[in-house]
Amino acid sequence: MCVNPKVKKATSTASEINHDCNKLGKERKCSYKNKVEGFQPPPNESGSFNGMQPVMDMEDLVAMGKQRKVCPFYYTRALVEEAELVLVPYNYLFDKDARSTTLADIPWDNSVIIFDEAHNLESFASESASFDLSTLDISKCIQEVSRALGYVEAFPEHENKIKKDNIVRLKSIFLRLEEYILNMNNQAAHRGEYMMDIFQKGASITHTNHELFILEVRKLVDIFLEVQGGSNSKGAPGLDHFVQCVKRVYGEPTEARCLAKAQSYRVHITPKTNAASNNSNYGKNNNTSGRTISYWCFAPSEAMRELANLKVRSILVTSGTLAPLQSYAMELDLPFPNTLENPHIIEPDQIHVRVVGKGVSGKELSSSYERRQNSEYYTELGNTLVALSRVIPGGMLIFFPSYGVMQTCIERWGGPATSRPGGQGKPVSSFFAAKKKNSSSRYTFPYAPTTFRTSNETLTPWKRLLGNKAVVLEPRSTSELPDAISEFHKYLKLPKSRGVALFGVCRGKISEVRLTLRHLGHS
Repeated sequence: MCVNPKVKKATSTASEINHDCNKLGKERKCSYKNKVEGFQPPPNESGSFNGMQPVMDMEDLVAMGKQRKVCPFYYTRALVEEAELVLVPYNYLFDKDARSTTLADIPWDNSVIIFDEAHNLESFASESASFDLSTLDISKCIQEVSRALGYVEAFPEHENKIKKDNIVRLKSIFLRLEEYILNMNNQAAHRGEYMMDIFQKGASITHTNHELFILEVRKLVDIFLEVQGGSNSKGAPGLDHFVQCVKRVYGEPTEARCLAKAQSYRVHITPKTNAASNNSNYGKNNNTSGRTISYWCFAPSEAMRELANLKVRSILVTSGTLAPLQSYAMELDLPFPNTLENPHIIEPDQIHVRVVGKGVSGKELSSSYERRQNSEYYTELGNTLVALSRVIPGGMLIFFPSYGVMQTCIERWGGPATSRPGGQGKPVSSFFAAKKKNSSSRYTFPYAPTTFRTSNETLTPWKRLLGNKAVVLEPRSTSELPDAISEFHKYLKLPKSRGVALFGVCRGKISEVRLTLRHLGHS
């Protein structure tokens, strides 16, 4: 959202923008940020209603910032204190730094947190409390510490911020940690407290001294704010990431609390990779392979407990797919004294769930990757769908893992091919090459009774399927979806219609469409 041309240049990266923004802001040399204090947009801005300022989206805020020469990011941040409704992504709530900076003005004890579409809240909470730390990350830390050391040696007056000896000690810590991780045993999984052992044995970072360590790293990072241009404008992303890892492990008030929290974690150590670690020239292991240590949280309750500890007034969790609520509440480890669960729109007598493990001839139906090239599997799957289409009335919804699998199945069943050789060995460019272009019929195949075919004609699974029902395919283009649904309806409503098989893709466009009439999709 930066609109300051001195900060956001055409070649600037995100880290460079953040670095220059922090530097100018700290020195109060950013006129755009300084203008935020007391700034009030005129009520007659485009889209205003009854003289009130309109709700602006990202593009509107950036346009307003450019026109009024004011920073849109810090302007919106300044509005948080008096705002009655604040919309933020999940990560703003789970990030301690974001809560203490961007959301610092929110009175949590008088706030209601609403998680909308919370069916993925559990996984998001677990991921937000986890991290990966690789030897490449530590190499970046070594490079950044070495850059700071060179800067202090060139400009000794900056030793009043951090002593040169302390920078040398920080470099030694990261070098020892890098060597310790590389010399660890091969791939293994450990209990969560093992991460504390790695920090203690590899870097001498404990719960007792971790705050002092972070303080020294922050002093070093502040040095980069004094530097203009060159490699220093990139900031210190490696050190920032490492600090976040340390805070995640030692973030509790006491070591006993840290050990208790670690029970919800597991540590996974990858084997050494074959590729070089891209290490810095400052370390001894610049030609060795790298590895990654993962600190995985398996209890979303850890992240949710941090929010509950803010003493928020209420936490509301809403979604259409939270059932069963009792186990969901146990996963989050939060009491929900008031719950509302509406009945599903589909009645129990309208659904019949079965797993079909074998086809019509008794052969296994497994869509594992290893069987994707097995012609026997495709033939059995096609014959089974033909048999089902013969007995299922009305519509059929058939979902495939991907567009590629759907097209391969149709090819193997004798349908149109995606890349059949054309004239002079050139492949047919379109899956619907045999169909008329610019017409909705290119993804529909009408019902074609097999009783009128010649006796010596080979009846492939595709032809036999069309002998039972018409087929409509989910188009790749969203703009063509309404036409495909219209074709589906058209073939169902034909006199003496045998029904339609609608081919779609899991989590694709068809899966989001509501087919409301009972006869539209029986299976």
